[in-house]
Amino acid sequence: MRLFEILFVAFISILLVDLYIKILKDENKKRYILSLLLVFIIHLIIEGYRWQMIPSYIIMGYLSFIYLLNKKNKKPFLIVQKAFLTFLFTLSIFLGTALPVLQFSNVNGDYDIGIQNYQLVDTNRKEILTKEPNDLRELAIRVYYPTPLNHNHKYSYIPNFEKIRHTYKKKLGWPSFLLNYLKLFTIDAKEEAPIHKNNQFPLVVYSHGLTNNYNEASGRLMKLASKGYVVVAINHTYSSDFAILSNGKLVGYKALSQLGDPIDKIDSVKTIIAKQWINDVKFVKNSLLEKPIGETIDFTSIGLMGFSAGGTMASLGSYELKDVKAAVNLDGTPRGINFDKKPNSPVLAIFSEPQIFTDAQIEAWGLTREAIDAPRKLINERSNTIFKSMPDQNYVLTIPKTQHSNFIEYPLISPLSNKLGIGGSINAKQCYESINEIVFAFLDKNLKGIRNNNIAEVIDKTIMQHH
Repeated sequence: MRLFEILFVAFISILLVDLYIKILKDENKKRYILSLLLVFIIHLIIEGYRWQMIPSYIIMGYLSFIYLLNKKNKKPFLIVQKAFLTFLFTLSIFLGTALPVLQFSNVNGDYDIGIQNYQLVDTNRKEILTKEPNDLRELAIRVYYPTPLNHNHKYSYIPNFEKIRHTYKKKLGWPSFLLNYLKLFTIDAKEEAPIHKNNQFPLVVYSHGLTNNYNEASGRLMKLASKGYVVVAINHTYSSDFAILSNGKLVGYKALSQLGDPIDKIDSVKTIIAKQWINDVKFVKNSLLEKPIGETIDFTSIGLMGFSAGGTMASLGSYELKDVKAAVNLDGTPRGINFDKKPNSPVLAIFSEPQIFTDAQIEAWGLTREAIDAPRKLINERSNTIFKSMPDQNYVLTIPKTQHSNFIEYPLISPLSNKLGIGGSINAKQCYESINEIVFAFLDKNLKGIRNNNIAEVIDKTIMQHH
């Protein structure tokens, strides 16, 4: 819960206690209620309303009415009143803590963070995911960068929330009104903050998962930028669940036609997507060279990072892009790689724990054990081949008790996320922090040349296991 929410609830709790044992003098109750109303107004102005607090708002309204108008209730009703108000208070505490407002803080960062958003059109490349023959490839990117400006500004975790609300409704499966509080999520960053004109920082390019979007890891990317990186998140149009084009049009996900048997079609189609994203990375890098933000980027020190299909792109990019110095694959199947050659950069690959299904489950789905195990077998074979290409520099790790979504920030939406079907049984926050620790150490070593961080020691301190 946020600061003024905690203060508001504390005031409410004193009123509830006063219903059971008189701790407030009658002559002070009106002043106390007025103080409560003041805290409520400050809470609304500074923090904003959210539906999880509605039970506490009801308690405030009811008790204000009772105390300010000196209403007296008969004893039988008083018992019901106490029980109901106590229930509302308990419900408010539960909802407020079970579904918190995420605020990604930069308390321990070396730099404050600026953000710039760009809409880019590649006039030399046709769009392969639409039927229009004249459509050009268009991308939105968000750049996180160190700024010399000291600030305490907040930036929305989900900009343009109202316009893209439907994508989160579909993703979470919640009624629309329950999603309102998502627009309160923030990161510590200031839009269009000045750049460091005399400093250059390594560049990390981030790609999201298929049918996700570039908001999925905003907190992680902000934290990485605060350590002295320029981080570019690409929203891969038509492979994301939403994209806002330069003409303001909102578009969603479009799939390539899929042919062949189940395994081959997935592998071939997703390889096509990964190669399109490799070209997106090339285009974004060249575009940044022409932007003012390019002055603060060290283009000789480039890393790739991605989740799921974005991780697929990162692994492929380590082989296909000669200027890449490090690649981080977060639970993405390696695809499209020519294993006859060595990668151009070290690769860190972190995977979720394989899910175990019973024979009865597999039979109910009309599948075979071979079909179920094939994707994981593919991951194991290809990731082990990558590891062996540079065994002294590559890392292939598994995090026990995780599911796919544990590699982005969705499970942080609640401490009960695994009970809501989001993520594995692992503690979501612990998993998130462990991933950050090993990823940041790997990038520091390979993009900044910081050799005093022994990667093996960092891994041993986390919850990860060697593959």
